[in-house]
Amino acid sequence: MIVAAWSNKKAEDLEEKTGLKTTTIQKILSDKNAKLREAAARIEQAKEEKGTTIRRIKANFKHATWQWSAAERDRYTGDNLKSKWMADFRYATRQISKAEKDYIHRQIDIVNKAKEREERAINENTVVIFDSQKSGDNKTLQEAVQYVQSRGGQVVYANDLRGQGTSVIENIQAAAAAKARENQQQQTQVQSRIQER
Repeated sequence: MIVAAWSNKKAEDLEEKTGLKTTTIQKILSDKNAKLREAAARIEQAKEEKGTTIRRIKANFKHATWQWSAAERDRYTGDNLKSKWMADFRYATRQISKAEKDYIHRQIDIVNKAKEREERAINENTVVIFDSQKSGDNKTLQEAVQYVQSRGGQVVYANDLRGQGTSVIENIQAAAAAKARENQQQQTQVQSRIQER
């Protein structure tokens, strides 16, 4: 179950109060074209990274001809770096080039964005609660709803959950509990069918 809000601040507040995964409507829409944007970014990177590529080739050659150990090769190319601050430190102490530092930063960003997209992946088991009213004139919301439905997800509007005198947060928590009960019932039915066979 994912709660989608209009702003990052609202999404963070809802996540803190409900304990559910949250995202923004804009991030849902950006996931739609993420693969195309990544491919275009990689093409641009390839153009910028001629010096970095030559540096990597030299390091791999020296490693392949036993002139350098794997640790020396990784240190020279920055392949062992997993954080931006460490790449910045290596650049400041002239252990790697600016192009190499920028390359490491981009690679870390790509990995982090992929993890974020994976966490909010929408499939047939996903229920997305939009913290918004149904609105026929809001094209952004309509596009997000169509995307969720095209991926097999279920769409619920928080205002449709609103009961007499209850808050949206309580309604989202109630919807999450209802979905959990529904999933539990489905699992129980499947297990009983398996046991019958």
